[in-house]
Amino acid sequence: MFPRALFFLFFFSLLIFLIFFYLKEHFPSISPSNNCTSNNCTSNTCICAFDLDNTITCGIDRAAEAIKTCKNLNCKIAFNTARTAKWHSDLDLNGLGLDPQDLDNDFYHGEEYRCSFSDRKCFEDTIAETKVKHLWTLSRKWNIKPSKIILFDDQISNIDRAKAEGFATILANHHHCGLPHGTKELIENIVNS
Repeated sequence: MFPRALFFLFFFSLLIFLIFFYLKEHFPSISPSNNCTSNNCTSNTCICAFDLDNTITCGIDRAAEAIKTCKNLNCKIAFNTARTAKWHSDLDLNGLGLDPQDLDNDFYHGEEYRCSFSDRKCFEDTIAETKVKHLWTLSRKWNIKPSKIILFDDQISNIDRAKAEGFATILANHHHCGLPHGTKELIENIVNS
């Protein structure tokens, strides 16, 4: 009698585990809010991933407005830079409406370059590949679909690669430095579509 009861207990435990695993994989919105540990946190529906240089290191007022808009829309803030290390001491955090804590959890930087700086095509491709890899990391980490993850970047090669992978993008003006006027509306259109 005991082995039969043990078999049924094992069988039902396995069945419950498989059902839970199936639901978690196929219906992730049923799962508890990802990476959310406080009792009063809300789930995020979008991510704003900002490049640093020539995107939010200048045109500070437009960058601050974009960050504020993202926060107001309950988007996660992330940083996706080609800098090869996590450094941000040159950023005007107060002017951007940021706190040093905003730069802790989702700061993704470049990797060691595998090609020469003189090989411009290889250099651009490597950076774009790394940036898109980081966007996919964000998508999986926060369970947010690519179309609701916005890459703000001044390099067209990064923008094109992100678009090709299904991410939303906003191109910063490389020549005049910074995000374009009307960025707030662009963000709202992406998030609310």
